[in-house]
Amino acid sequence: MFETIVSSVEHFSRNTDDYANARLALSLIGRMVAVWGGPDISPNDPSAIPAPLIPGFDNFVLTRFSPLSWAMPANPDFKPRDPIARQVIGEVAVMQLQIFKKTGQQYLETLKSQLQNMGVDEAGTQEYLRQITSLDERAFRNFVINFITKARSG
Repeated sequence: MFETIVSSVEHFSRNTDDYANARLALSLIGRMVAVWGGPDISPNDPSAIPAPLIPGFDNFVLTRFSPLSWAMPANPDFKPRDPIARQVIGEVAVMQLQIFKKTGQQYLETLKSQLQNMGVDEAGTQEYLRQITSLDERAFRNFVINFITKARSG
């Protein structure tokens, strides 16, 4: 049952034909991470060991949910300048912040690898990591929107 739900949410989070449902799917993922991911890791110690409420959920989040951050923006049909698409990117940012709050250093390493695999240079990768570790949701949301819009334009 859980796998069916997750597969459906993953499907909708990638769907460039329906930004509204993609946004809802990403919001749901962020909420699942917030609730089932256990307590937030201290921002002063992101290397702390995660303590998810569901054992193994931290690894599940890193392997199944984290890659969804890039699924829609990587789609050639994605239009990052569309106002609703920008809201989807905002949900990606919130989801990423939730993952970071629950998994700390593990997510930073995963995120660094994902960014490098997409061809982001070292300076861009370090700036992305600096922005997420600031934990300023509004600033990070704006940063991710600009980051993806610029990447798709260039």
